[in-house]
Formats: sequence, C-alpha cells, structure tokens
Amino acid sequence: MPSNPELKLMTKLLNLDGMKVKDYQFIEQVGITLYIEHEPRAVPCPQCGKSTRKLHQNHRYVVRDLPLMEQSVYLQVNRRQMKCQNCGKKFSEDLEAIPKKRTYTKRFRQKVVQETLEGTLSKTARKYGLSEREIETMLKDLGK
Repeated sequence: MPSNPELKLMTKLLNLDGMKVKDYQFIEQVGITLYIEHEPRAVPCPQCGKSTRKLHQNHRYVVRDLPLMEQSVYLQVNRRQMKCQNCGKKFSEDLEAIPKKRTYTKRFRQKVVQETLEGTLSKTARKYGLSEREIETMLKDLGK
C-alpha cells in the first residue's frame, strides 16, 4: 500500500479537479493504473437540486487518460449511483473530467483529436492503441 505522501503526489500529477488517487499500480508492458474516487461526498440531484450523500450503488470501470512519461495511464473510476433523500430519484454522479458512457477522459479525447487533425487517423490510432472507430466517435462527440 502506497504511503500518504505518494498518494498526494500521484493526485497532484493526475491534476483532475475533485478526483483523489487512492492507490496505484504499475504493470509492465501495460502502463500505470490509478485507482481514483470523486472527493465530494454530497452530490446535487439533477431532479430537485438538493444535495444528497445517500449511496445506492458503486459502478467501477476503467478509462484511458493522457500518458505520463511515455507510459499509458488508466484510471479505475468509481462513478457512484446516488439516491436523493428528498425526491427519491436514483442518478449517477456527474464527473466533470470523464464523459458519461465513454472509456476515456475529456483531455485524452482532446489530445487524440488534435493529433488526428494534425496527422492521420491511422497513425494516431496506432500511437494510442485505439481503433479508427474509437477516434471517429471522439470526433463526433466533439462535433456535438
């Protein structure tokens, strides 16, 4: 288990508002996996606007982020599903840096799209280990 100073350094290097690194792992030939969570405990309900702390479920999944020192970076994220204590609506918390139903951060998407526009789709896909279809989806998302 990493020490608190190591986790603080990793959180600072990650540089995503409201996200905190809880653990990390280096996997040779794969990259770095950071286990992160959203720091604010209370989340505003999209239905009524009241803040709630009531957790309904945890949804953990892995997303890609920008490389760090030429190592691929993967974030294991817990997007909590909450239940509003006021109106009873269940909803997933909104994570500013990670689009819903996507497997990458907004900044990773921005970098890939920028490199695609400056170069070629196939070259960028090979560089980041993505399919051309994934890059096309990123381009469509930014077009919206």
